[in-house]
Amino acid sequence: MAMEWISSLEISYPMVLFTSCFAVQRILLHWPCLLHAKSNVTMRKDLKNVHWIAHRGSKSEGLLENTMEAYKKGVEVGCTMLELDVRLTKDQKVVVFHDADFKRMTEGKVKEKLCDLNFDELPILTDDGIEPYEKHKLKASFVKTKKTPARVPLFEDVLKWLPDDRFLIVEVKENNYDLISQVHALLHKYDRQKNVVWFSLNEGICKKLRDFDPNMPTIASVTMTLKIVLYYYLGILPFMSLPFNVFGITADEVDINRLNSEPSFNSLPTFMKQILAFLLEGRPPYMMNSPRLFSHMKARGIPTWILGVNSEYDLRTATKSGVTAVLTDYPIWLLTHVKKNNIRLCTLE
Repeated sequence: MAMEWISSLEISYPMVLFTSCFAVQRILLHWPCLLHAKSNVTMRKDLKNVHWIAHRGSKSEGLLENTMEAYKKGVEVGCTMLELDVRLTKDQKVVVFHDADFKRMTEGKVKEKLCDLNFDELPILTDDGIEPYEKHKLKASFVKTKKTPARVPLFEDVLKWLPDDRFLIVEVKENNYDLISQVHALLHKYDRQKNVVWFSLNEGICKKLRDFDPNMPTIASVTMTLKIVLYYYLGILPFMSLPFNVFGITADEVDINRLNSEPSFNSLPTFMKQILAFLLEGRPPYMMNSPRLFSHMKARGIPTWILGVNSEYDLRTATKSGVTAVLTDYPIWLLTHVKKNNIRLCTLE
């Protein structure tokens, strides 16, 4: 009788182990701080709880992206955070500009790369190829006007102008130590380091940013975001430490064309990209848009953002998903709609 009882224990041991691991996983999913300390990077409470982010300023509302006019408009309408891109000129000036060359922003007239020109040689920007309000057919009562030509701004000038109660996302566009070093020095020169999250879509650059200054908060890169989603569905995310301080997903569907255009996936074979495109179907991608995943991140003290919220459908989705902030190309439309409908997003303690 005793032997039969012992034998039954041996048979049920794998089930006991599986059940125990599953129970621990569920507990840590809801209460991750039992295993993980909240991020040791000091993020101001009001930085953690920004809600409305202007992508390259008022990017798609009749103003040229990444210009002082676009940023001033984003602040004027009520965005608490601005996103910008930084690059280095030939004479080592840090400027705010997205593309590697000037073709798109000069109606094709200037084809030189930014890194091959000194700051004083940079062309006047005349257009960015974006027709206001047409991409998502927004019902907005704004007048379409010809965009006013503008200069590429110095990053330093943006920091001088930025109001004290506004925050920045700084996307580092080049894998360049001098660029990282100069951006960091300028942030400290103007005492803006606690008002900034810096990052890159490229994980290699993101790692350099974390290594350069472990106390500066970063956003998860493209490949890191995909890894986190994979770890979540495998059930191992609650057991893992996280190297970033903000978690964001795209509002756009990730199709094969987007994967082919993303440098982070250049090394992937075509069949792997096709599998990824299938898994990331939906707007936003169904597998990424998990309220339970967002709740886990927030329990770790990590803000959760949806990037590219450019329609009422996107905004409704973000509200239902429980994210803490949204990034938009249409800040005038967004803030008008938010105030009219008294829309609120989640906050972190």
